[in-house]
Parts: sequence; C-alpha cells; structure tokens
Amino acid sequence: MVRRLIAGCLSLAVALPGAVLALGTAVMMLEAVNGSPPWWRVDPLNMSEAAALRDQATVVRLMANGEDPYVRREIRADLLFDNRVDLTALEAGIAAHRSEIVDIILFSARTPPDGTAWAHLRCLAQLEGDEDVTEVVDRYRPQSATTPACDDVKRPWP
Repeated sequence: MVRRLIAGCLSLAVALPGAVLALGTAVMMLEAVNGSPPWWRVDPLNMSEAAALRDQATVVRLMANGEDPYVRREIRADLLFDNRVDLTALEAGIAAHRSEIVDIILFSARTPPDGTAWAHLRCLAQLEGDEDVTEVVDRYRPQSATTPACDDVKRPWP
C-alpha cells in the first residue's frame, strides 16, 4: 500500500510540471490567436518615441504613412526623460543625440524645414553641444536661412 502511494506520488511529481507547462502554453496560444501578446502588453510607438529610441524603421514607416515629423507628440516617461514630454520627432532625435535619426527624418521629409524651423533645430543641436547632430542639421540648411542667434532659444525638454 505504501509502495503504491509512493509510486503514485512519484508519477504525479514527474508528470505535473509537464502538464502545467502544456496548460500554460495552450492558454498563451489562445490569447495570441485573439490578438493579445502572450507575455506582455505592447504599446505602439509614435514617431517622437521612435526617434528617441533610435528606431529608424518605425520612423521611416510612419513617415511613409503620411505622419508629419514637425508635429509634437507625447514621449512617455522613462523612455527619454524621467517625466513625459511633448516633442517633435526632430527634437526627440536631437535630445537623444541621434544624428542618424535626424538625418533620416530630414532626408525623408515631404517638406524640408523652412528657415525658421531650421534655425530652431540648429539652435537646439548647438545647445546640446552635439557636433554630429549640428553637422547633420547644417547639411539641410535652406538657402533662405541665416545663421541663427540662439540667445532666446530654450530646450523644450528638461
């Protein structure tokens, strides 16, 4: 009797982890079929967040879908700064010191920055002290733009 009980407990101890794993996998598969990610919730990135995170593919895809890189969007807390902040994709790229993102946005933009917008971006890059970003912004200088005086320009981020 005791031997049968021990043998039954041993069989249960061996089979239980596999059964739990199989049940968990089945639940995750059903959730995935219904459109819910199995392990975590995925929040889509907006263009400013993608720029801050150096997600070039998302930036290009959003621009190809017609999103404007000059529109301010919310960047969630802890993605770039401790608090949430509203920045354009270009400002986010400058704040994150992502010269390749700034280059992709300026190259792919349907409308290049006008003199005023370019001066603002140039001043932000200069305030950040990032020579790579400043060099990229300078490559897209419109003919109508003059070298800006950046005395009154303040960063729109903390």
